[in-house]
Amino acid sequence: MLWVFVRIIYRMNYKQYGCALLVLASMAALVVVPGLLQQRTLLSSEDKAREFHRTFCRVSAGCRLDIHDGTIELFIEPYTMPVLQPLQIDVKIVGVKPESVSMEFIGRDMAMGLMPHNLELLEHSTNFWFYRGEAMITFCPVDRNMVWLARVVVESDQLIRTMVFELENQ
Repeated sequence: MLWVFVRIIYRMNYKQYGCALLVLASMAALVVVPGLLQQRTLLSSEDKAREFHRTFCRVSAGCRLDIHDGTIELFIEPYTMPVLQPLQIDVKIVGVKPESVSMEFIGRDMAMGLMPHNLELLEHSTNFWFYRGEAMITFCPVDRNMVWLARVVVESDQLIRTMVFELENQ
């Protein structure tokens, strides 16, 4: 649209049509500026509020975290979490409308390479969202009994929630 105005101005003799140019520039400003202002109200990830939650989880029973305005549930299959094998990750969210959900495994006592996995929205209704993805835990040559943490990040329009589940898979 702006290109059309530029072409019109270019073809016009600006001395003869100065008033018309002023009107066109004013119209362009009325159309473009409100759109720019509206886009600025969207929050970037850096500007959003953050919440952090941590809990213990027995993987065979599923993981659940109740928060003030909803519930987050994490399910990992197979629950024995075999090393270097694909794991199905399911996240069910009730009450909190997410924009995106990601998950990663972290070693509790040893830094391991972080590899977040974005989960795909499979189903949703008015107050329920179901995400699924695939992940894998790596082999730790130093500690055969590595305690793993599952970090689930739920980003909504105003807030980023990080839930850390300490996993017991025995």
